[in-house]
Amino acid sequence: MSKSLVIKQLDESLIEKKRIPKSGWIKMVRKAIGMKAKDLALRLNVDPSTISKLEKNESDGKITINTLKKLAQSMNCELVYGLRPRGGSFSSLIQAQAISYVSKNIDSIQHSMVLEKQGLTSEELQILIETQAKRLSENVDSDIWTS
Repeated sequence: MSKSLVIKQLDESLIEKKRIPKSGWIKMVRKAIGMKAKDLALRLNVDPSTISKLEKNESDGKITINTLKKLAQSMNCELVYGLRPRGGSFSSLIQAQAISYVSKNIDSIQHSMVLEKQGLTSEELQILIETQAKRLSENVDSDIWTS
């Protein structure tokens, strides 16, 4: 499967943008389904005070994925885990990075060309940046992520 196809499928599969509830998913779901902490504790074979600690750990960002998975299973749920690009799709993330990469690298070339009175107009420069960025973004194995 080509990388561009994988990226396209990844973009298409992005779920709605949801924020983590302040109290955490476990507590929110547990309360939403009407399950008491002591009942969840029984299902996990732990002390009820452990549930409170786990819920706090989740809201503090200090819980493991494995623990979240066990808690979810104990509430007849499944853990859905993923990464989503900020502000759009994976394709737009790659394109923006490619533009940034090309822009940084072309600045030094443009500076030399200006000194030699061979500089590009801003329109020509923009076309060059967009063309090079498109070429690089289509080749996901490019060096656009190097500093």
